[in-house]
Amino acid sequence: MGLSLLRNKASQHESIIYTVCTNAVAYKFLTTMINLEDDADLALELRKNATEYRAAAQAALKQIPLLVTPSLGLLQALLCGVSLLILPLSTISDT
Repeated sequence: MGLSLLRNKASQHESIIYTVCTNAVAYKFLTTMINLEDDADLALELRKNATEYRAAAQAALKQIPLLVTPSLGLLQALLCGVSLLILPLSTISDT
């Protein structure tokens, strides 16, 4: 997915789906790193970047049309979107 986005080889529809997934994964990774980081300044910067990835994923999620052909990529994007709603409640609130 990430390579398709970087190489511009995805259709517009696929690009939206891939954007949701890659930004959600980046957000999950950074939130994990925030919880493991001892340096407060670095943790603050990671939190800022994580927020940007989350916002980008949510913006792309809103662009997915309701009447779209079902696919595994769409399912993955929807599950990533749901995890963006759940993860802040369980992970970031603990910091």
